[in-house]
Amino acid sequence: MGGVSVQLLAQGCSRLASSDLFASTGGGRGLASAGAFAGALVAFAFGESVRRGVGWSRRLVVVLGLALTVLGVASLRGTVRDLEQGFVWSAVPTGILLTIAPLMAVWMHSARSRSWFRLVTSEVARRRHGGVWVATLALVALVSGLLVAYAEARHR
Repeated sequence: MGGVSVQLLAQGCSRLASSDLFASTGGGRGLASAGAFAGALVAFAFGESVRRGVGWSRRLVVVLGLALTVLGVASLRGTVRDLEQGFVWSAVPTGILLTIAPLMAVWMHSARSRSWFRLVTSEVARRRHGGVWVATLALVALVSGLLVAYAEARHR
């Protein structure tokens, strides 16, 4: 969810700055930015719930992972068409939807994850998933979020 937060923050800032670097230019600059910032906050809070081992968040990751995988499959035809025409950027979000989303769903649906979420306390989860783990996730979120925002801004 960190990547989604970064993506939405980049898109919101880009719109506010009237830049097309991370968002397509178009109307509704203020409202679109506010919506992007609100979405980034929700995505961050959700990701933090997962990191802290909140039980309902695991189930929601499974549902979102499956839904996003279906979205990735649905976007495959358009992505192939874009690639045939030499437009590569649409492959970035589709690739993420077809790889990361199903992996998240499978990992969170596993018996090991179910057990961990059932038994862990928030304090133990925060201690276990802190430090280098958070820094690594932040780096991955920054790179993937900016890459998807950039790719989506180039979508025709």
